[in-house]
Amino acid sequence: MNSDETGWCIVHSPENDPDFFADPETTLVQACTRMVPMHFQDGSEDKVDQFVELVVKTGVEDNREIELMLERLLLDDALATDGLEIDEKGNLASLGV
Repeated sequence: MNSDETGWCIVHSPENDPDFFADPETTLVQACTRMVPMHFQDGSEDKVDQFVELVVKTGVEDNREIELMLERLLLDDALATDGLEIDEKGNLASLGV
């Protein structure tokens, strides 16, 4: 079994959304995914449900990883502005500039 997935993702500031009242430094990430299970052999309902659960769980994990990467980029930018960086061991260090 596999899935046919189609989707999109938008990253924007909350200023573009009149219904969202938040810190102007906030960034919204909106995503929509359409997933259709494709059956090739045994398409029992139980197996389809397990497969869909796995695909959804994987999508949630992917979104969390993207969130962590964006946070890391923001942190890297903030530290660079202050002449600092995080070394490969995760320790705060001076850029030595």
